[in-house]
Amino acid sequence: FAGQTIAGLAGRRLDVWHAMSVGDAAAATLTGKLRPHLRTVYTEVGFPAKASIDRRPERRLYEYVVRGVDEFVCLSPPAGELLEAGYGRRGTVVPGGVDLRAFQRTAGRHPAPVLLFPASLSEPRKNVGLVLEAAAELAANHHPTLEVWLVGPGALPDELSERAREGLRHVTVRRAASPEELPSLYSRAWVTVLPSHAEVFGLVVLESLACGTPAVVLDDGLGPAGIVTPGTGAKCQPGAESLARACLEAIELAVNPATAEHCRSRAADYDWDSV
Repeated sequence: FAGQTIAGLAGRRLDVWHAMSVGDAAAATLTGKLRPHLRTVYTEVGFPAKASIDRRPERRLYEYVVRGVDEFVCLSPPAGELLEAGYGRRGTVVPGGVDLRAFQRTAGRHPAPVLLFPASLSEPRKNVGLVLEAAAELAANHHPTLEVWLVGPGALPDELSERAREGLRHVTVRRAASPEELPSLYSRAWVTVLPSHAEVFGLVVLESLACGTPAVVLDDGLGPAGIVTPGTGAKCQPGAESLARACLEAIELAVNPATAEHCRSRAADYDWDSV
């Protein structure tokens, strides 16, 4: 990659170098100092928390980028606040966006209530076990025909609580999904559930709303919590009972014919043409 980049720089004039990794951004920053016409941009797709980054081997490169890159882009206001608090630099917040032409309602709701979990099954912070525990609670006390669709990559954790294993009985779809399949899955589901912590933005939440389906997220003040508004979903605390209550609220929203338009309207705030 370095060789290709050097050859590209030597052979033509570049106006903007948009970097998506720390090493790439450091190379861009250095090159920008040598070529004053070149503007350099780095997009941080996570949280620029200094305490965490200081434990990483590339921490010095990261600091070099923070000090020297022309534009340091964060995906959400909380990420920008962390950058300023840790490094004294104000970032440029450019949130994620959704193509409303690609993500729209393509089908009616599934006959039985469906919780859709479109995230990694193996990444602990995504909390798939919590979703299964909440599903067991909902099925036992409210919706016995409830279905759970797990459409993320990876494998389920080896260790699941007894309650989560009860929730496994309601899993009717368990596989990875291609981007082309997602609009149909969002449309047919009743609720999209993403109770992950330290989520910088939560693009799947936005895609779900674009397809008219309410979403449930953690009420932690981070990315997804800023997307979901009254009438487009519910927020919960990091516990199975709280998540089950939020899912029950979102299921009731899904029954309301007006909810799809409310969700779609909220997603329009993040349409690529606007963002």
